[in-house]
Amino acid sequence: MNVVMNEEFLNETVVFEGNHYIGCSFTDCTILITSPDFDFDRCTFIGSSFQVDPNLEIGLTAPAAAIGLGPVLPEAEDAGGAVSPDGYLR
Repeated sequence: MNVVMNEEFLNETVVFEGNHYIGCSFTDCTILITSPDFDFDRCTFIGSSFQVDPNLEIGLTAPAAAIGLGPVLPEAEDAGGAVSPDGYLR
């Protein structure tokens, strides 16, 4: 996996596939998620949006669902988050 460290992205479309982002900032970006082959640590997201390929089948846990990436899996409910009727963490 390609490592990207301490980069600042501004008004860009960024494809996460194949990259591990560490300490990066994403401001007013569109983040494209086309596969589960990515990771990020200690990154900030300001005014950015996530677009997930609708054909991508992934199960998300509470941290990913907390930023609006998808429904919460049953085991995530044990993490203490409030789950709405549509299955999203609130």
